[in-house]
Amino acid sequence: MAGTKKRSGSSGEYTLIPRLLDRANQTNIPLDYTTRFWLTVFAEGTTEPGQYTGHIRIDTENEDSSTIPITVEVLPVNLEPVPGIEYNMCMSYEFFELDSKEWTARERELIYRDGVNIFRDYKNHGFSTVAVASPFHFQWNKDGTPKMEHFKAMLRGAKEVGFTEPVYWYFGHYIQTSKGQHPGNVRLYDPKVHLKRTKLLIKTANEINRQLDGPAVYFMPIDEPRIASRREIAKDLFKEMKKVPGTTVMSTTDIGGRNLDIEYNSERLGKPLPPGVKIRESSRKVCEYNNTAIQSHNPAYSRYIYGYFTWRHDLDGMSSWGPGTTQNSRGDPFEDLDSPFSDWFIFFPHPDGPLPTPNWEAVREGIDDVRYIYQLEKLCSQKSAAHTDEVAGAEKFLDEIRSMCDFENREIRDEFGDWTPERFNELRKQLVSWIIRLRNL
Repeated sequence: MAGTKKRSGSSGEYTLIPRLLDRANQTNIPLDYTTRFWLTVFAEGTTEPGQYTGHIRIDTENEDSSTIPITVEVLPVNLEPVPGIEYNMCMSYEFFELDSKEWTARERELIYRDGVNIFRDYKNHGFSTVAVASPFHFQWNKDGTPKMEHFKAMLRGAKEVGFTEPVYWYFGHYIQTSKGQHPGNVRLYDPKVHLKRTKLLIKTANEINRQLDGPAVYFMPIDEPRIASRREIAKDLFKEMKKVPGTTVMSTTDIGGRNLDIEYNSERLGKPLPPGVKIRESSRKVCEYNNTAIQSHNPAYSRYIYGYFTWRHDLDGMSSWGPGTTQNSRGDPFEDLDSPFSDWFIFFPHPDGPLPTPNWEAVREGIDDVRYIYQLEKLCSQKSAAHTDEVAGAEKFLDEIRSMCDFENREIRDEFGDWTPERFNELRKQLVSWIIRLRNL
């Protein structure tokens, strides 16, 4: 685990943060330096439950080898994705280079493989879908059709990796609805041109998808329409999009009435449930995107947001913006002090696949926390009629977790607060205990 510089002041001050989980079979460690190592152990679904022992051998240049014993317990609990909760990284930028120029076949394959490696990493971390952004500039093919090579690659990649849930496509740059400081921005928006183009893009995307037999596509035409002019544009877009039968509209807003199917609100504008309320009442899917989960120096915050927070507030999804592309870097992604603003990374780009951060691994743990809860909730439903007292005890335990979540989560952005690693470990242990107890009834 490598320490990276993270800005801590406005005059070049920085702190070394254990941020980069590099892949290495060997490393040079000075005598007066301490290095942490991170092990991620995978158990196949066919692995028998029980304890597995082994050792880690450390070979040094001028000393005898040493070993560290290690024990891994495989629990008798099969986790599965939770129906009704989607996880993605919103507006990510895999494959967008494919539309930038004419590449050789080998170059195109390298770009595609890089994107697929990222998609596979999403899936390995528990994500249920992908949400890819278009390139910054719209182009026509010579035959008069929209150039959408990145979109084709997204569908092919999602299918290859095994995503079956609908995928999201953000195309605001193509219809001049992005923010004023971005390419494809709203200053050149023309409703006579871009409402028509919006319908063309949706129809083209659907036809491409039929040809590739990919997962269904949901459409995101505008991001964060908060100022008055962009809000009105958003309403017109949603209305026009609904003229294409079967279109599902998503945006990072709660406006639009019946024409908006899925709202993704920011952490700042999110709608947490009040104490004692367990079920969200809404005519549409309500999700949240939390970018602090990427920025925070506290992995426990990332775990909490993607885990207990998402479950407690009965959200239909959790996301963050642009996880690990150079779109989030103001220069060298491994150097935080080469511009006036910090970089945003929850994993780092690498030719052999993403290099994770502790926050990225914590996100996986948070998603797994919800999967354990889902197993317990299923058992409560199955056993409630025949084992009233035991199920009541399990449900009381779940309510106790909910009450732990009824606080302002900004309190733990950079410090553990009450959500320490020990609390996460204890809750996981109790969840497993209740699952086994109810399953054995």
